[in-house]
Formats: sequence, C-alpha cells, structure tokens
Amino acid sequence: SLQRVIRKIVRRTVAAIDMEVSSAQEDETSGEDSDATIALIENKEGEDAIIRKGENITDEELQAFAIVKEQFDNSSLANATIYEPAARKDIDIEIGYRDTSTYFNIYFNKPSWWNLRLSLESKIKWIGVDVEEDVASVLIPESFVRLKPSAISKVRIQINNVEDIHALNRVIFASFEKTISDRDSFRTKES
Repeated sequence: SLQRVIRKIVRRTVAAIDMEVSSAQEDETSGEDSDATIALIENKEGEDAIIRKGENITDEELQAFAIVKEQFDNSSLANATIYEPAARKDIDIEIGYRDTSTYFNIYFNKPSWWNLRLSLESKIKWIGVDVEEDVASVLIPESFVRLKPSAISKVRIQINNVEDIHALNRVIFASFEKTISDRDSFRTKES
C-alpha cells in the first residue's frame, strides 16, 4: 500500500508539472487550439490515470519518465542549456514526455528533440535511444538484447520492465548529450 501511495504522489506531481508546461506552452503560442486538456482520473482499480488529448498515459510510462528524469536531474547536464535555433540563443533544458499511439516519447523542450522512445505496451517491450549505433554498442550492457532498427528508432533495446532503464543510464546519458549537440550544430550553420 505504501508503493501505491508513492505512485499516486509521483503521478500527481508529474501531472501537475505537465499541466504547467502545457499551459505555459499554450500561452507562448498564438493561433493554436488551446483545448489541449490533461485530466487526472481514477481508474477501476482505484489508481490514478492521466488522460491527455484522448491518450491514456500508463503508470508504467510515468514510472519510466520518473526514472529518466531522475537520471537527468542527477547528471552533469541538469543545469545545462540547449540551443534554440528559432530564438538564436541558449535556453534552459526542460525534460518532457508525450504519448503517441505507437510509442512514449521523452524529449528536451520540444517533442522533435527526442532522447528516448519507449514501447511498453507491445508484446516485446523496448526502449529506443537517439545515439549512433557504434556508440550504443559500447554503452549497452551485454545482458541486454538489441532489436532490429525501425522507423521509430535506429537503436532499440529490449527491456523486461521499466526498472531495466536504470541499467541503461550510460546510453541514456549519451542520448542526452547527442540531443544537445544536435541543437548546437544549428549555431554553426547560422554563423
């Protein structure tokens, strides 16, 4: 029961953060539909579930996000900035998530600046990382199975459950660094 209480607290905290980020993004954009809604509801089992734009974000996805966010917050990149080409300046990094019908996306600042894509509801669970294959092969522990590349992610790693994400922290950190580096490359193109 203690785990259930902790999960509810984490879910509500993540939902509150997501609501803040969503409303801030809506305030910054003009001419877009502002009917993007997030609701915290209680499901049949008495546990909370987040519904966003008709999508059901699962407890497992929220746990995965919490693990990745903790890894980021405890990394040397926690206070780093990322280059925003549209504004032509460095901005603070904000880690976020978005659920799609195919995968769960974890990203910096914008969904297109993705770090990880997870498929936790499929028969074979996997995590996709945005790193080059040669980098991944060095950083993925030998105990993990690499899956064939897909259109969603070139580097996919089979996982049994979200707790496996802890053991993949080195390749996840490399994905964080690559996202920052990819954005930084726009700075040199503009010069």
